Amino acid sequence: MFIAVLLMFYSCSKESDYYKRLNAKFEEKVDLIDSLRSFQLNKGLIAREQGNSNLRIVTYIDSTCSQCVEELENWKRYIADELNKDVQVLFFIRTLKLDSLERSLSKVQFELPVIVDFDNSFINVNEISSNKIEQTYLIDDENKVLLIGNPLYSSKIRNLYSSTISSFK
Repeated sequence: MFIAVLLMFYSCSKESDYYKRLNAKFEEKVDLIDSLRSFQLNKGLIAREQGNSNLRIVTYIDSTCSQCVEELENWKRYIADELNKDVQVLFFIRTLKLDSLERSLSKVQFELPVIVDFDNSFINVNEISSNKIEQTYLIDDENKVLLIGNPLYSSKIRNLYSSTISSFK
């Protein structure tokens, strides 16, 4: 009985720490690391666009994870079906080599620009969680976090994104 109560307390404490850490992210700004360069399929390294959007979706993708790269197909559909042109999507992609990134993007026919991160700068500077659902943010024009979560993983998160984006029009 004592062990069960102890485990329950530990689990509640751990959950509370998780929510405290997550809520603290809303007090922060995302560093978009201007020194990182963009890459676009069939164009190679390109100048990084500095959009003037009021809202941006920022997501981190590890190109060494083939399932993560394949999710880019879902991002293409989400962008085409649910986002207006006023929302910029920034894909920070960790890669070790440009040629392997190019092959991965070609495989899924992903032609949007991505931001190349060879040394995990984005994830380290912004202390991005290893939990994939927490590797996507909706940020405002000052890079302040408005939402955390990947709209591809949950209709509840997708609806939150939709209503937040609509409220900024």
